[in-house]
Amino acid sequence: MRPAAVRRADSAPARRAVQAPEKRSDTAGAARLKGGAVNIEILKKQELDDGHIMVVRTRLSEEDKNALVNEAIEEIAHNLGISTDEVPDLRQAVVERTGQEQLRQLVTTYAAQMAAPSVINELGIKTMFAPEIETDGVDDIFEKGPIALPIQFTIKPTFELDSYEPLEVTMPAVEVTDEMVTQQIGQILEQVASYERADEGALAAGDRILCDIVTTQDGAMLDAVTGENHHISLERGSMPDEFIDQLVGAKVGDTREFDFSAPDPSGASGTQKVPGFHTSVTVRERYARNVPELTDELVQKQFKGKDVADFRAMVKKTMEEDLAKQWEKERDNLVDQALSRRLVGKIPDMYYEKNRDDIIANMSAQLASQGMNLQQYMQQQGMDERSFGMQLMMQAMSSLRQGFALDALYAHLGLELTDEDMDKALKEMAPGHEDEVRANFDHNGAWFVLREMAERMKAHDWAMEHTTFVS
Repeated sequence: MRPAAVRRADSAPARRAVQAPEKRSDTAGAARLKGGAVNIEILKKQELDDGHIMVVRTRLSEEDKNALVNEAIEEIAHNLGISTDEVPDLRQAVVERTGQEQLRQLVTTYAAQMAAPSVINELGIKTMFAPEIETDGVDDIFEKGPIALPIQFTIKPTFELDSYEPLEVTMPAVEVTDEMVTQQIGQILEQVASYERADEGALAAGDRILCDIVTTQDGAMLDAVTGENHHISLERGSMPDEFIDQLVGAKVGDTREFDFSAPDPSGASGTQKVPGFHTSVTVRERYARNVPELTDELVQKQFKGKDVADFRAMVKKTMEEDLAKQWEKERDNLVDQALSRRLVGKIPDMYYEKNRDDIIANMSAQLASQGMNLQQYMQQQGMDERSFGMQLMMQAMSSLRQGFALDALYAHLGLELTDEDMDKALKEMAPGHEDEVRANFDHNGAWFVLREMAERMKAHDWAMEHTTFVS
């Protein structure tokens, strides 16, 4: 896995570039797909904010505009779960879900983002982040005729390093202590624990029971945890902690009645708990969890070793090998971090802020797919908004500095990309889907995304080859 600075794709064209082009049913859209990138006319360009921002006013032909409108509506419909085969008027079906004004904004933004690669290629500029457009200042994209799109780009700055000499990076020592080995063996023994019937004595966490149980939630019967001769494991993670805690100490024949709450499986609750459960449990049989003692006999029978000393040595060796592999992977990050410390000059705050916003957007989308939001994630991690914001800003600063340092190294060395470099970057970007992504680059003209990644990978590989690692 490459470091984040190498793998970065921080613009809408970049994100679209790694998605295979979808087949379109409309003929205009199909014709444009065959023709490749959007044909645009550049009317005017203006640099703002000391050259960090460029606003390019473009004109899109009516043919290309109509094709992009159709593409956008199909994509929006797909995201809304609307099938093109089930509605007679796709645009009207989308309008009913979004409203006319929101659809206009979405389609205009889509057109600008799809036109952006053509602008970038024609002007030969290097950009970062998603291109922006003030849709309020643009004519209605659904009207007849061509349309003018003022697209705003964030220009990628260039930096120098204070030294281009080979690096020296200190690697942490790979040390596995006896205490760590003992802890690991304890976890291994837990995995081979057995259960023995032990009706005498009190229940403990980890035991299993046979019981009669009646459970309700807000007064409604829960059949899954109601019935006679019900088997229940009191292992943490198998049942809610509150449920287990109420039964610890009970004996065979005891009945315990209590309320408890359970973790929210959907993650939709801010407290991550679902209250309102009530249960009555009568313990019929107890099966005590028996974690075996580490003996020569157990080692020979269970782990195919000679004796306890041999087993401890084997566990320690495995842990050392695993730790060494982890640090081997971490070497890439350590080299990029060391290189970034050589960066000369201050990165304007706007780049940090835009990078942070991109990280938040990507994180929000990933969490949403898991049924969570940022607030719930912060609660889960035990962070408040301030500490979370600081963590995000540090991450944004680190990835930007590392990326710009690799750019500086590549430019200084005068390296040139080969077809092999491009293929290597494509494999890293979309393993197993190289042909689809290559087709999409041909379609939208966004090969500059892959070139940037290939350049950073080549600079990173050079740095790795010219780094001395010391312990």
